[in-house]
Amino acid sequence: MPPKVDRAVVDRYLTEGYQRDLAMRYRPIPRPRASRPDGTVRLDLAQSLFHSGKLSTRSKGLLQVEGSGRLRMNPLDAARFALSDGDRVRLSSTSGEMTTEVKILERVPQGTAWFPSHFGQAAVRLFECVVDPITRAPSFRTATVSIMRVA
Repeated sequence: MPPKVDRAVVDRYLTEGYQRDLAMRYRPIPRPRASRPDGTVRLDLAQSLFHSGKLSTRSKGLLQVEGSGRLRMNPLDAARFALSDGDRVRLSSTSGEMTTEVKILERVPQGTAWFPSHFGQAAVRLFECVVDPITRAPSFRTATVSIMRVA
């Protein structure tokens, strides 16, 4: 039998406490408004079309479609860094570095690169991540990274 919901309590929270609670819990990290240095892109951890979570990375069929994380870049950014599909690159930020392969995709906005969060164990070293003390949820993760092709 499902638990009973006191509608009055829910309504009171939504009208009186929700916005105050939301404003106190979720504050974006202040980010400098300065532009990124030349030779860098903004890196975001992004969802993969083929993986919905950590368990999907254990699926033999899905791993045949997408078996590892690769840096997704816009063709114009790839040309700016003289990169081709499949090139190995080192990503560096003020927090760390990692090496991965490049996948060039039109749908990635220029000036931005995406790395799939489901394969992001090595990528998290690049981000300054703040965790909400109440929910333990990580903040939005973006970082400015430099890109260099490696052998």
